Amino acid sequence: MVRDLQPTVVINPRSGWEGDFVCEEGEKPVTGGDRERLWEKAMRINIKGWGYTCEETLLPVEDLLEYPVNSVCRNGNLLLNVGPDPDGIIPETQAERLLEMGKWLELHGESIYGTRPGPFAPVDGLYGSTCRPGTVYVHVVPLA
Repeated sequence: MVRDLQPTVVINPRSGWEGDFVCEEGEKPVTGGDRERLWEKAMRINIKGWGYTCEETLLPVEDLLEYPVNSVCRNGNLLLNVGPDPDGIIPETQAERLLEMGKWLELHGESIYGTRPGPFAPVDGLYGSTCRPGTVYVHVVPLA
């Protein structure tokens, strides 16, 4: 029914329906399947919970930076969850992590945004590659 009413809808597989892409959840390493099918890595910045919690255990920025790189190198997308407080404010600690990621992306975003998986298949904990017409980017871990 949904596709009949909205033929261009994108269905997330976490809906319980057959999805248009594969989804990995949690902070486990990015695997991303075979790099042929589109997929998404859904994870949280605070490993204590998907929503707001008073207690926080945040992933270090060095670890957080590997997720978008590993996702794009494997033909995927990263959905990074933050937990706003009851007033809708992102906790300062989480905002700081996002700003740190933003600084890295200001310097290296060209190798992420608008790219596709590169010619060198990723090797966990070592490197991955992305590309755009005429350019190949090699990402060597650690990134920070």
